[in-house]
Amino acid sequence: FRGHVIHILDELDQACAELRTTGADERSLNVATSTHVLWEAPFAEYIRRNPHVPFNHRTMGLDRIADEEQTADCDFIITALSDIPPSNYEYAILVPDDKPVLAVYEGHPLADRAEISLSEARDEPFVALSKHFSSRRFFDTLCDLAGFKPNIVAEGDYSLRTKLIKEHMGVTISTVMGSRSLLLAGLRFVRIVAPVHPRVQVIFWRKGRELSLHAQSFKNYMLSYYKDYPQGP
Repeated sequence: FRGHVIHILDELDQACAELRTTGADERSLNVATSTHVLWEAPFAEYIRRNPHVPFNHRTMGLDRIADEEQTADCDFIITALSDIPPSNYEYAILVPDDKPVLAVYEGHPLADRAEISLSEARDEPFVALSKHFSSRRFFDTLCDLAGFKPNIVAEGDYSLRTKLIKEHMGVTISTVMGSRSLLLAGLRFVRIVAPVHPRVQVIFWRKGRELSLHAQSFKNYMLSYYKDYPQGP
């Protein structure tokens, strides 16, 4: 009897999850990202082209974006490939090699360098994002691969990070995509050529879920937008 009850409860949970997703207005799009910074331009362009489609976006930390219950109503999750176990998702690659850069303030001794090995910056003070950000995981991984523990003088969100760098409090690690965001405007960017560890940016959707016409159109739009994405900072 207990086995039957457990089975019924499992079926009920699955039915509730399906109602949360398929019961939503199929005219709308629900998109989650691990950061809004990288995706403002394509999202704004999509909304401009499709004003009749209600567009709902939210930014989620690493702990929430990998939680299937937290993202049950999302048509898509856009983040780095390493952020979500792909077992229950399908995905398409948007940017296969979002290369790292060192972000420094105008006038910094490294500001005029074209490229750098990250180990050369090991003695710099670093301003980092808080640990729930996907980009912070990338930051930590890159420093580890370069063989040093960074001297982190402050942690915070994207806005605080930029402000502190502009006030000459330190430097940080970003990517080519990040260097093009409005929040990092006014900084200088030096290509990190070692270690070689680009980010893979992808669009996820739930396995077995039929995409609405608007969702399919949005996926095709994002793939087209990044088809010939330039890789220079």
